Parts: sequence; structure tokens; C-alpha cells
Amino acid sequence: MKGKMNSASLLIVDDEAGVRESIRLIFGKQLRVVEASSSDEAIRKIRQESPDVILLDILMPGTDGLETLKQIKAIHPEGQVIMLTALNTARTAFSAKETGAFDYLTKPFDVDELRLRVERAMEKTRLFRELEQLREEVGRKFGIENIVGKSKAMLEIFKAVSIVAGKKSTVLITGESGTGKELIARAIHYNSERRSKPFVVVNCAALPDTLIESELFGYEKGAFTNAYQRKIGHFEMADGGTLFLDEIGEMGLGTQSKLLRAIETETFTRLGGTEESTVDVRIIAASNRALEKLAKEGGFRADLFYRLNVVSLNLPPLRTRRDDVPLLADHFLRIKARENSMPSLSLCAEIVDCFMS
Repeated sequence: MKGKMNSASLLIVDDEAGVRESIRLIFGKQLRVVEASSSDEAIRKIRQESPDVILLDILMPGTDGLETLKQIKAIHPEGQVIMLTALNTARTAFSAKETGAFDYLTKPFDVDELRLRVERAMEKTRLFRELEQLREEVGRKFGIENIVGKSKAMLEIFKAVSIVAGKKSTVLITGESGTGKELIARAIHYNSERRSKPFVVVNCAALPDTLIESELFGYEKGAFTNAYQRKIGHFEMADGGTLFLDEIGEMGLGTQSKLLRAIETETFTRLGGTEESTVDVRIIAASNRALEKLAKEGGFRADLFYRLNVVSLNLPPLRTRRDDVPLLADHFLRIKARENSMPSLSLCAEIVDCFMS
């Protein structure tokens, strides 16, 4: 462990000074150790220090350790908490795990075991922060400011994205193939409060109708031949985030009916299952087909269309916004130059005029 965690921090929360001193002696040379003798002091230290790992005694004067754990997870979710207690009971361990503890250790603890648990917790904190950093980078990549376009039509789209991103309303994005429907969907997600949760994509055109239901809602073990174990569906994967249903016009009417119910009730049942599961998912759908016309012709459920079409964004094709052509050409040229370690390139006026025409 030495050399791996010397920049990391450990908070010891225990009302017994002897316990705190013992743990300090174990980790003091490898970690920045902070101490707290009460729950209130622990919360103050966490706000000040943002420790990587917290060793928290369950039996604390005043607010007990389990209640303190809830407060810690609310204000410092990335910090991993290892509960310490002299009460070796399954109920206490279960309560700690259910509340969000990373691990559980009974007193008196083995020093090597404690080192191992702390090291594992440090690794989880590191991975959590790397994931958050990655999500921020992805969010910046799909921010509105990174979508190329200055034409009046695209400025209207950007304005609409800024407005709808902060809402939970379902969004229907229409437009020809290649107009950037998924890019706009990602911009809505990564500019919303759901940005830290999953953005899950389902291409309805790429899945046969016999499979799309199980892909959306998952299935239980034994639901059908070769269903050897439970499968989590895309609805469940997207819980707390956004589910993007691309080319939804290709979805069969039977699956549309089940999708409609899932959207209306925010519940679903896995294939072969009997229990309903609740999800918090924002739906963004896209289609290159005229869904309203398709619904009138009976090829798409009208009730599902109106449920999806709460907010409608129609993306214009490039031929109707030619002012964006030079910007896009320059954008892709810069990407290719960077990918191939070439100096910056530019297009001559004649080539740009050719593209514009």
C-alpha cells in the first residue's frame, strides 16, 4: 500500500481516542489522516476535507453511525465508508450495506485486514472520481457549444435544446438520416440534471421485433429457451438517466403498446416475470419517418405518438442551411488533421463554393 496512496486522505470517526490513535499509527505514513470524535465533527471535516475513505464507528454518542452514514452519502457520495463496530450482528451489517457503506469491519480488527479493506475502498473512490471526470468530458463534448452550426434554423434548435434540457418532458426528434438526431439527444441529456446518469441508446431499426421487447425490458431466467440467467433491459440500465429510442417508427405495434404503458406508469415487467419494477427514465425518441402521418395510417399507435410528441424538434437537412457548410467542412478538416498529426489545413474559396453549390 505504501507509495500508492500517499496523496489520499482517511477520516477516522470514533469517540474513543485510543481507537483513533491506533488507526493513525497504522496509516499515518501512507495517508493524510484526519480525526473526528463525533458525528457533527465528522460532517464538518467531510465538508472541509472531502476524504477518500471514512472509517466510521457505528456506536456513536448523539447521532449514531448509521444515521451519520446517511448524511455522509448525501453530501459526499464519492467517499467510501467502512463501518467499525464491536457488534458482530448480521442485522447491523445489512443495515450499513443498505445505507451505502462500502464495507463492514468488527472490532478488534486485524491490521492486515483493515489495510486491505481501506486499500480497496481507496481504489473504488479513485474509480468513482475518474468516472465523474469522464462524464464531465463527455458532457463537454456533447455540449450545445460543440455542435457546429450558425444558421437561423440551427440557432432555433440550440435555443430549444437549452429550454427542454432542464425538463423531464419526452422529446420527439425528427429529421432525415444524417441530420444529427442522436447528437441533439445527447446534448439534451448532457445539459440536463441527468448528465451524471446513463444515456442509453436503442436502435429500434437494428433489432427484430421478436427481440426488441426483451432488449427494452429484460427477462427472467427461464423466460424462454436459452434464457439461462436474468438479463437487465435498457429501461433498467437507463434508470435515473435518459433512454434514447432511435428510429422508433420501426418498432412493432405490440411493443409500442408495452412501451406506452411503461412511459405512462414508469413501471415495467421483465419477460417471464410477475413483479413490476419502477424506473425514473426520460424518453427521447427519434425518427426519419413522418410519425404523425404514419399514426393516421395505422402504422404507429396514435396514443404513443402523442405521448412522445410532448416536445418536438425537427432537424433541417444541410441543403436548407447552406451557411453551415463551410463551418462543417472546416470542423471535419481540423479533426482529420489532428488525427493524422498534420498541421492545420484550410479549404480554398473555390472548393467551398463548390460545396455550397
